[in-house]
Parts: sequence; C-alpha cells; structure tokens
Amino acid sequence: MDLFYAALLPVLTLAVLGLAFRAARAMRSRLDGVTGLKDRLKALPGIAATLLSPKGWFDILTLRRSLGGGPWRWMTAALIHAGFIGLLVVHAFGPWTADLFDLYYEATLDPFYFLRDLFGFMLCLGLLMVICRRLFMPRLRRITRPMDWALLIIVAGIGLSGVFWQAAKSVSPAAFERMTEEYFYGGEEEVAALKAVWTVDYDVVFPRRPDTSPETLEFGRELNADSCSSCHAPASSAFMSSAVAKVISPAAPALERIDAAAALGTLHGLFILAGILLLPIGKFAHVLTTPLNLLRRRGRSSSEAARERSSGEMEAARQEGLAACTHCGECSLRCSVAPAYDVLGIRPVLPSEKIGELGAYASGRLSGKRLDDFGSGSRICSQCGRCTDVCPSGIDLQDLWLSSLKRLKEEKLAGPQYYMPGKSPSQRMTALRGLAESRAERARAEKLVARKESYLGCVQCTTCTSVCTVVNASANPARELDFTPQQVMNLLRMGLVDHALGAGMTWNCVTCYKCQEHCPQGVPVADVLFELRNIANARLREGED
Repeated sequence: MDLFYAALLPVLTLAVLGLAFRAARAMRSRLDGVTGLKDRLKALPGIAATLLSPKGWFDILTLRRSLGGGPWRWMTAALIHAGFIGLLVVHAFGPWTADLFDLYYEATLDPFYFLRDLFGFMLCLGLLMVICRRLFMPRLRRITRPMDWALLIIVAGIGLSGVFWQAAKSVSPAAFERMTEEYFYGGEEEVAALKAVWTVDYDVVFPRRPDTSPETLEFGRELNADSCSSCHAPASSAFMSSAVAKVISPAAPALERIDAAAALGTLHGLFILAGILLLPIGKFAHVLTTPLNLLRRRGRSSSEAARERSSGEMEAARQEGLAACTHCGECSLRCSVAPAYDVLGIRPVLPSEKIGELGAYASGRLSGKRLDDFGSGSRICSQCGRCTDVCPSGIDLQDLWLSSLKRLKEEKLAGPQYYMPGKSPSQRMTALRGLAESRAERARAEKLVARKESYLGCVQCTTCTSVCTVVNASANPARELDFTPQQVMNLLRMGLVDHALGAGMTWNCVTCYKCQEHCPQGVPVADVLFELRNIANARLREGED
C-alpha cells in the first residue's frame, strides 16, 4: 500500500481541481446576468436555502425519488448508497468515526470489522442487481455505454478486491508470524497453541496443520485473550471475507508463494485511486451533482420549481440537470414511446440517450446523422412526463425537452408536424404543392389513403367530430382546423388528397384514437390522419433532397 499513499495526495489534488472547475462553471451559469457584488450577495440567501432545504435532504437520505421505478429499483439504490457510504464511514474514515463516538479503532476489531463486511455485502449485492438489470433487460443492455461499465467495474473492484484482500491476509501465515515475533513472548508450546486457535478461529492456513485438540485450543484461547483479542476479532465477524477465505484455503500455499495478499492490496488501492481521479468526469461526478440537484428542487414538483425560478435560474437548473444524470436508464424503461426505439433504432428517442446529446446540441456540436437522430427523437417524444416522474436524480426532463424543442422549431429541425399547424391553409398547400407522390413514398405508405375502402364507409354522422379532443379544445374549429375529421374523410372520398394533406386537422391531430374507437362504421380515422401526415413528411423530405 506504499504506492497508494504516495499517489493519494496528487490524485486528490487533481480531483479537487477538477471539481472546483466544474463548480466554477456551474456558478457562472447560475449567476448569469448578475454582475455587481450587491447582486451576488442577493443570490446568497437562495443558495443557502437550497443547501439547508429539509425536503431536499429528505429526498437524498431516503432516495424517495427512486420509488418511481418500483420497490426493487429503490432497494438496489438503497443497497449501493448505504453500502458505499457505510464503507466510507466505518472503514475509510474509521479513525475519525471512532474519535467521534469515543471508540477504540482497529480495522480488525468489532464493530468496525463486522460493519465493514456488512456494508461491503450490501454494496456487492446492489451492484449485482444493477449488473443483472443491464444484462437481462434488452433495452437497457442496448443503451449501456462504456462509461456505465467503467463505473460499475471500479466500484465493484473496490468492494471485491477488498474482500479478497482480507481473505488472502486471513489465510496467510506470514502476518501471524510477524505479529508473534513483535508482540508475543511465549515459548514454542505457547506459539503452537496460539497457531491452533488462529487455524480454527482466524482461518490461517499453516504449511503444517497444528494440533487442534480441545485441550490445545482451550490453552491457546487463554493466550489469545491475553495477547491478541484486544486488536483482532474472530474471522467469523468478517463473515464475507471469512467465507471467501474458507473457499480459497486449499490454494493458500500457492497464494503465499506469489504474495497474493500484497498484490490484492495494490489492486484495491489502484481501484480507489481510479475512482477518486475520475470523480470530476462524466458519470462519476453524479455522486455530487445528483444530491445538489435534489437539494435545488427542495422536494418540490417540477411545475412548482419552474414557477418559482427566473429565466436565468431556469437555464442554470437545466445545466445542473444535465450534469446530474446518472444514465440509470429508468426513464427509458418507462418511456411511452420506447417501442419506437425498438423498431427504428434511433437512440435519442429514449430520454436517457436524448439527454446525452442535449449538451452537444445546446453548444452547437451536433451535425449530420447525430443531429437528424436528435431531431427525430424530439419529434417522436409525446411529452407525457413519465421520464420526469421516475427520474431518481430529480431532473426536470420535461422542461429540457420543451426548451430544446423550441430551438428545433426555430431551426426547422423539429419536423413539419410542429411548424405546419402554425401556417395558414394556403401556406401549407404551397409547401406541399409540386411535391408529387413518389414510388418510395408509396412503398412506405400503409395504403390506407390509397385504398378507397378505408374511408368509403364514412356516412358523415359527425360522431368522430363530436368526440375529437382537438375539436373540443378549439374555440373556432373552422378557422383553426380548416376541416373536422369527418370532413377530411369526405375530401378523400372526393379524391382531394392534396387538400387533406394541407388541412389543419391533419397536423393538429393528437392521435388519441377516440374518433376511431367511436366510429360506428369502423373507419380507421386516426390511422388515416396519421398516414396523411407521414405522406406529407415524405414529400417534404424528398422535396428538400
């Protein structure tokens, strides 16, 4: 571990500098437009209220927002968080914890010896559940990135290397021999009795198994109580490393020859150093950014938080939200349009992938196919809000989508279904005029529009219009929608397909399917309207090409 302590200070320095850079960048966003000292001082009460928010701390400590993914998702998060924090408290910061509670600290003495394995077991179990989710849930497996596996490998490496390191030390007689030479002053008979105890109670594997008769053990335990038990609890206290020690005991001589304990100790230290060094980078930083984001929300719903923020604070919140994403994939598992990703394979359809591209889009670094995929993912999003409801990091994903969609609309990257409703009928017809139906378009179409049987059954009973949510929400349907659903069907019956393509109803339809469900003639009204939009989309794309 000498290498570990030599490298710890420079690694910590680099990590602190990286975190300071991230914090300075975040503060610049938060204080955007705040120039003078007086304005900055005005911002301090809001920052203090955020850091001292009881509801925010309640969300952090109870992982309340993880319940949106179900009890198993909450249990996974609870095991990992409790295990990792517990290891920090009782192991990494053990001496300070002992001083706080006026306890004598020794890493091999209870309660620290037992608690270390307990928290290690919780961490490993939680990580196993995460790995199983990512391996056996097809959608989650497809979107898992190298950075996700890197974080899992490093955290699992810290936990497992620590367990195997302790197990290798337990079976090694070298540590026993060193301790008896330094701290034990008995003769050969006493050392033999002590070896018997350490064979049975401490998992040590000696080259020649000592006599472990009841009499020898009784004598040895008296010696052990006088000389060793003040610093060493029985191996059974560390139940996880003790179980591993029993498993590897047949290989103990070989492990002793290669000094496996030292190698595992070095490996454990390297995993810890890697975790500290990567702390300011990407997903690793969420151990800090996610709690800060939860504090910023102060336990409020997305709508409440949005109402209480200014435009500058809103932009800062968006930046913090991007940084707080852990790429857990929970939003993508609950996304209402996720089946579109399964069919199309466009990654930004899923919220977890779209938020990954959002930062690049905001800074103008998206182009080509990545930009097209981002636009497609934004168009397909139904804005149902499920992703925001289940996000364990408290990110207002809905607000992020709406803010990016506004820019996409301005750049005409959001698709015609977003800018066509804002045009007059003549403007829509002008946009589509001259763009003839192509062979590729006909191949893509489901041919509902091409087959007169699809809408010939319409008897113009207006049932579809009476149940239409868009018509009911319109103050003046004739002006805002041009035609009602049954009138669009009538246009198709008269062969006026281009007029139907340019109708406001075609572009304002929300595909709630009420018209189709209530039609007494079984006319697929919603499917026809949706196909009209697809045909117009195809014509516009080919016209641009």
